[in-house]
Amino acid sequence: MNEIVFLGLFAATAIYVGLPFLKNQSQNITATEVPGKLYELESDKENVISTLKEMEFDYQMGKISTTDFDDLNQNYRRKAAQIIQSIEEMKNHTSDNDIEAEIRRYRQTPNRRFCINCGTARQQEDKFCSNCGASL
Repeated sequence: MNEIVFLGLFAATAIYVGLPFLKNQSQNITATEVPGKLYELESDKENVISTLKEMEFDYQMGKISTTDFDDLNQNYRRKAAQIIQSIEEMKNHTSDNDIEAEIRRYRQTPNRRFCINCGTARQQEDKFCSNCGASL
């Protein structure tokens, strides 16, 4: 009977201790949120940042010499900066293309629903704006 109680307490403790680690992993970016290459870059960024944190901790604990730490720290920071720059370029390029495509679609649509002059809503059959009188 004591063994069952002990196993139950052990299982409850393991779940209680392990749950925060599982929640942290679920907050990371998933493949469904960010497409293809961008997901890979985000993953690489998280790995490099994690490595930097571990390396700084090891240095503070005296496991890494100052010379080694300086070299590794510089290399990983440079790599992180390159990855972040690539991510930003990819995001900016994608958003600019989306905006340009939306503008092209709008300009190609002959039946606009608002007056170009004052912005008042109009009906499909209107030839003049009911607010400012401008030709539609």
